[in-house]
Amino acid sequence: MRNSFDGTAWFVLQARDVHGDVHVHLPAAAGPVDLAAAELAGLVLAQWRDESAARDLFDPAPLPVRWRAGRADADHPENVGAAVPEGDDLVRLAEAFRALPRGRLVVLGEPGSGKTTFAMLLAQQLLVGLRADQSVPVLLSVASWDPVRERPAEWLLRRITEEYPGLHVTHGRAAVERLVRDRRVLPVLDGLDELPAPVRGRALAAIHQGFGEVIVTCRAAEYSAAVAGGGVLRSAAVLRAAPLTASAVVAHLRTAVTPDRLPAWRPVVAELESRPDGDLAAALSTPLAVWLARRVYRSPAADPAELLGLPHRAAVEAHLLDGLVPAAFDDDRGRWEVDRATRYLRFLADHLTAHREQDIAWWRLGRARPARVALLALASLVGGVVVAAIVLADLNFTDPERLGWIATALGFPIGAVVWSFVELTSGPLTADGRAPTGRSGGLAWRRRVRALVGEARHRPRRAALTAAGLVGGTAFIGLPLASVGDGFGWFLLPLALLLGLGKSVLMSPVDADRAVDPDELLRGDRKAVHAALLFVAPQVGTLMYLPTLHAGKPVAVQLLLGAVFMVGSWAGCGAVALLVSASGRWAVARVGLALTGRLPWAAMAFLRDAHRAGVLRRVGGVYQFRHVRLRDRLATVAPAPERALTTVPVRGSEVLFRQANAVSPTWAVLTVAGTAATAAFLALSTMPRLFVPVWVAPLIFVAGVAAVHWHARGVPWRPNRLRVEPDRLVVSWHGRSREFTAREVGRLEVRRVAEDAYGLRVRTRARIRPAGDDGWLLIWPLGTTSDQHPDLERALARFARSAGLRVMRSG
Repeated sequence: MRNSFDGTAWFVLQARDVHGDVHVHLPAAAGPVDLAAAELAGLVLAQWRDESAARDLFDPAPLPVRWRAGRADADHPENVGAAVPEGDDLVRLAEAFRALPRGRLVVLGEPGSGKTTFAMLLAQQLLVGLRADQSVPVLLSVASWDPVRERPAEWLLRRITEEYPGLHVTHGRAAVERLVRDRRVLPVLDGLDELPAPVRGRALAAIHQGFGEVIVTCRAAEYSAAVAGGGVLRSAAVLRAAPLTASAVVAHLRTAVTPDRLPAWRPVVAELESRPDGDLAAALSTPLAVWLARRVYRSPAADPAELLGLPHRAAVEAHLLDGLVPAAFDDDRGRWEVDRATRYLRFLADHLTAHREQDIAWWRLGRARPARVALLALASLVGGVVVAAIVLADLNFTDPERLGWIATALGFPIGAVVWSFVELTSGPLTADGRAPTGRSGGLAWRRRVRALVGEARHRPRRAALTAAGLVGGTAFIGLPLASVGDGFGWFLLPLALLLGLGKSVLMSPVDADRAVDPDELLRGDRKAVHAALLFVAPQVGTLMYLPTLHAGKPVAVQLLLGAVFMVGSWAGCGAVALLVSASGRWAVARVGLALTGRLPWAAMAFLRDAHRAGVLRRVGGVYQFRHVRLRDRLATVAPAPERALTTVPVRGSEVLFRQANAVSPTWAVLTVAGTAATAAFLALSTMPRLFVPVWVAPLIFVAGVAAVHWHARGVPWRPNRLRVEPDRLVVSWHGRSREFTAREVGRLEVRRVAEDAYGLRVRTRARIRPAGDDGWLLIWPLGTTSDQHPDLERALARFARSAGLRVMRSG
């Protein structure tokens, strides 16, 4: 007799003779966090497999970069807990990483040595054999992190939400937050050297405290400088990339170059074999240089033998970098001429360099000057129409007959004002407008509403503030309308909630089937904005229209005037959406960039083609240059100087000090002028005086001037303060405080913590410390010079005397 089974089942048990009880222990059902982790793992693996193929990493195989254990900038072997094998076997390296007790690894190397490629391949290898109890590796560029203002866990949660926005829709935001809180995510932080030099040491300290398992890549020299300022990453093994040998490069070229092109490479191969220590071998000792050589000399018309005539290594590297763009776009079938493509890429390189950025994000290209001019022109036009309409209505406010006709033309300004309130209360706004929201796909009302309800339950305070803003903003317009005799204005308050709710639902992300890419972000945001303008914005005209102003006119005239008003209100909503939404600002910015020749009209198509050609790489929803050296080679401008924070006393006190920043005179003048104009209008015009108390106008002016003063004096919501008293130091940093008494402090010094930054450090008198902990803590940055403010220097000297110390200086 044979047992047979036909069908689908989770478990099938077969037995012949059973004596006694049978106990079946099934695994526990997966919860939301486990399901979110499994889905995140699938998204990350699919994302980086596609990007690996786009970067030709397996054409035909990755270069055999050997990795060696780094001793100079590593923690004590006892803290690391295990050794990581040397070599190029990725499987062994992944297994060795999982065997590390703390799961921490630092990957170092020279520019172009393959650190990012190694991190990408290692993350994929870790995902292939991922178990349910292991953390999910997520590769992220660390350049978007400000360790001074953002905690590591907060930044990681923000980046996961940006890269994989559908996770919280499917599994709930609480599950995604638990992924980070329970350390179910393994951050693979690429490019620590991309952070400003003064904060790298602070970033290492924050990584140590805020993350469990972590992988960090960095240039070797920059990491050594960061370690000098903030200490090593505790319990982390260190791998350092070894230069490619000439024999490894020759073996790779013989298999990677197509057979028909191999004869052209024979002079290069012969040079590498005969002079393995020569300049050409040194120039081709990094994976970046080898890839550049293959890409530049892929065309049958290109002759790689010209590399032999270059005088030294630097000349070879510069020649390869300069030849990449012509080789990538010199194709008769391509749509971009080499000169135009070079001009566009130079603009992008200049833009990133000037703003100290690495990501080419389409929604942030509005910072470029031509884009700012286009956005300012549109904003001025919209603002001018709104102001002119309000002034015209105010001048004719006492004439009901003329006011009825003028009110028809108020559709545009009323739509603009109401939609501005809707935008201001629909989520956070930045100087770049609203971040991209929504995903391409169907409306999926149920999923959108469920996501919105889950967000409101998870963050009730923000939901309450949004509702209060919607009611208050609509009351600003609705109550005056009700008071002039149209009782319908009273119904605007509850209906305003429906406007905001409808817009919020339409702007919620839906799909979670894959990670975002730039084109999908643009399509999703554009679709969400169009849906909001089609379904929500027309209701503004319906709510704000006052039929009593046209009483007594023929029905046809009333219908025509009402239609004109509603079309104008829809246009006003659309104008504000152009200025606020990410896709709207991009549409305006693209006009300015295309008219000045910075980018083509089909800018996204150009970025896609540059990515396919290998000039750019794609990291989630943004593009980056294939390597930072290529960006620096194309750039023609210098980075903008960083605004250094300055330590100044508070109200002349020698006890309390804070960090001050600067506000530009233009911003201050515009703010004061705007508040003064608003106050003057409220005080002198006829219409506002009927609804607004007299004291509101001077209050607005005083509040505007106070806001400028508040910002210029550098008083944030959570001020950074240092209190120096004779017997204690109290440091408050972004809301967190720590106190050091004179009995606890054993040493006090001013020390160089980075290339161009100094800081105040203390060393406690604790007798028992973890292995390798020297007790030094950086408590206050001093800027680019070791000279302190005279009051701060006197206060520190007084504290040092009470502790029996003196303030030392080093570096």
